[in-house]
Amino acid sequence: MNRTAIRDLATALHRVGEHGDALAAINPGPEQLHLIREDLEHARQLLAAAAGPAPTTRCPEHPTGPVEPDTDGECLLCRIRRGRGAAAAEVAHQEVTAAQVLEVIDELGTDTAIRQFGGRAVSAAIASTTRTPTTSTGT
Repeated sequence: MNRTAIRDLATALHRVGEHGDALAAINPGPEQLHLIREDLEHARQLLAAAAGPAPTTRCPEHPTGPVEPDTDGECLLCRIRRGRGAAAAEVAHQEVTAAQVLEVIDELGTDTAIRQFGGRAVSAAIASTTRTPTTSTGT
């Protein structure tokens, strides 16, 4: 059971109850009925969420995703995405020439060049020549 959704559900049900109190006092128009319909639909969605699994992470994007080891509920998927973004930004700041990339490919293989410069730089370097990529045989 998802305790976070239960708090939100309680708030939504209170709001629906306020509509019930107001209906007893007035004759509702189409605008009021539309608002009641929206609040009821929202409460229904929260009820379904409350019955679902409890979140494993504190991440709003991946609430039931994998947890980063040795953390207090940090989302592993978001950490990996942030790490890839930082690595790509670091490579982008380096002024890498195709010759430098091709040199690493010749010495250490394509896999190492991809780890060092990123796939885009390796692809561009290979495309700038008529050569075929070599694969690394070592670690």
